[in-house]
Formats: sequence, C-alpha cells, structure tokens
Amino acid sequence: MIFTGNQLPPQTNTIIWIILAVLLIGFALIGLLGWLVEKYMAWAQLRVDQGMSPLILGRSITKPDHFQKVAFKKHHRLAFTEFFYPSLILAIALTFLYGYMAIMNDSNLINELWNYVPNEDGYARGFNTLFFIWDWDNISTANFFGLTLWNDFPTLLNSPHFYIEAWPSYVYISLLIMAGFLYTLSTLSLFARTFRIYAMKNTAFTIRLEEVSKKMY
Repeated sequence: MIFTGNQLPPQTNTIIWIILAVLLIGFALIGLLGWLVEKYMAWAQLRVDQGMSPLILGRSITKPDHFQKVAFKKHHRLAFTEFFYPSLILAIALTFLYGYMAIMNDSNLINELWNYVPNEDGYARGFNTLFFIWDWDNISTANFFGLTLWNDFPTLLNSPHFYIEAWPSYVYISLLIMAGFLYTLSTLSLFARTFRIYAMKNTAFTIRLEEVSKKMY
C-alpha cells in the first residue's frame, strides 16, 4: 500500500504515537537503570572503605603496596562469597532440568523451554506462555514519502496463560533469571571494588597541602 498525500492512515498515526511513547518510556527506564547501577556501585565501593579505614586509622597499614595487598585479599574473599550463591543456583537449575528429564524420560523438554504454541493436547510447556507474544516479523507496512512505516498493529500470537504442564520450564527459567541477576550484581561489585582499591591505593596516604595549611593556622 502506497500513500502519496500528506495524510497518514489513522492506524499509522496511532502506531507512531505508540512508538514515541514507548521510546520515551524506554529512555526513562534506561536512565533509571543507570541511576540504580551507579548507586549500587557506590555502595560496593563503600565496602572497601569500611573494611580498610580501621586498618589505616590504627596504623596497621602505612604503605600503598601493603594497602593494595590487604584490600585485594579482602576483596577476593568477598567476591568468592558473592559468586558462590549464583553459581549454586545455576547448579541447582541444571540438576533440576536434567534430573527431571532423566526421571520422567522426557528429553523433549529442553527443546520446549520457551515454546508458547499449544501442542495437540491443548497446552504448551514453555516459559513464554506467561507473556504476550506479537508477530513483529509479519507486521503490515506502508510506504509514505519513501519511508516504510507500520500501518497496523502486529498480530497477537499468545496472551499470558499458566499451564500446569509447563511448571518445569517455569522453575528452570526462573532459577536461571535469578542466577543471572545475582551474577550481574556480583560482577558490578567486582569492578567497583577493584576500581576503588586502585584509586585509593595512593590517595589514602596522601595529605593535601590545603589540609596541612588549615591545621597550621
């Protein structure tokens, strides 16, 4: 379908407004996510200060190299603890999946983990059954002044349904999501603390001349 006038079809007008709204919401969510990451990394860096400040104030550490050695020792212990829990969850998820398939003799489950299309028995066994699924690949389009624009809404392929037969997929994918989330937090903490240790290695033992002047006068 080709439109050569200045008036877009009503469906396209509506879709353009929806796209703009989605973009605005997307930018807002990205900004919020960035703010949360910044706050979390600042909290992770604070843990370095909390662990090392008593040692510096007590004169147990007086040199940058010694500071780095002790700080990284504490850092590695904390990183091991942080990465242990998501690794444990991942191991539980894999044990559950392959244990279920072995006990139930159901090797097809691994191919249906995301399937939302009901089978001949009238149910689906994938995690995507819990979400709206649209057919974005076959959406109707129109040419308007050389631009290819959507002129209709995509076909709804699936609306959220809970199938008791899909419970293994729900459990397995939920565990994977949880492990992935904890891995992400652990990785952010790892980078934040590493950066803080290198940043404070020398500055923690440096006295600014302005501060010396204030104490003298």
